[in-house]
Amino acid sequence: MLRFALPLAFLPMLAVAAHAADPQMRGGYFPEPAPVVLREAPRGFDWNRCYVGAQAGASIGNIWTQQSKTAFFNANYIRELTTGMIGPAAGLQAGCNMVLQSNFLVGLELEGIYQSKHDVPCAAQMDPTSYCLDIRKKAEAIASMRLGYTFGGACGDCGSGVLVYARFGVGYGRVDVKANVNMLSYLSKPAESYWGANLYTPNWAQNYDVQTSRTAFSPVLGFGVEKALDPHWTIRADISAMLSLQDTSDLQVTKINFVNGKPGDPLPNDPSGVARNAKVGDAIPFKIREIETRVSMGVNRLF
Repeated sequence: MLRFALPLAFLPMLAVAAHAADPQMRGGYFPEPAPVVLREAPRGFDWNRCYVGAQAGASIGNIWTQQSKTAFFNANYIRELTTGMIGPAAGLQAGCNMVLQSNFLVGLELEGIYQSKHDVPCAAQMDPTSYCLDIRKKAEAIASMRLGYTFGGACGDCGSGVLVYARFGVGYGRVDVKANVNMLSYLSKPAESYWGANLYTPNWAQNYDVQTSRTAFSPVLGFGVEKALDPHWTIRADISAMLSLQDTSDLQVTKINFVNGKPGDPLPNDPSGVARNAKVGDAIPFKIREIETRVSMGVNRLF
């Protein structure tokens, strides 16, 4: 009996030692669960802001012109000229966006564009007029409404960082035109010279300068893509077309280089149909129409 009683006597002591060794059993203590870390969902890019930016690209224009007959100017076969012009273009833009439901976007944008387009189309010596038009376009301003849709894009925390848009608006531009006009009589008369008398010279001749400036409002259509780089900066590619409707202005005579007789004097009856010499202040009715396409890349800073 003694042999079995001694081990039994040590059982309570072993239980106390085990309780002291296990910290989870002291006073009913249980460790706190590890904190649960919730990962923040990626934030969508905030298009619902205003912005400023810059752009650069190229401007391509097609210009049609027509000159009308007057008492001092006549061009039967070369009254119309068409020319294409291309040149660099750069400018600034500013606007504001408003995001509607379902990722649709509407915005207003203002642009100021400086460009350097220049061409000199010339008419050949015919019937009895020849002339060269010096056409230049330097600047224009555009106000347009942007209608677009935003898509998800990979730009870190940007989330929805791609905008595809179309735009509709109105542009205001100026075209400067200068020309030198040279006219000769259809009829000629004998001219004596050192080399003999079988030479002929026109009955009359004129050479004078004209110029005009044409400004007009024109409809603008375009589309583009804008991509977020980070929460504040975007890049964009844009193409737009501006149609200047036909407009009539006057080519004013600004300088007389040469006339046969006094400016304004009547001329001999001539098959050319020109009745008198030109004088400063005379006007040639002038029609002009332009179709312009502009392609640009740009950056915007949203705030």
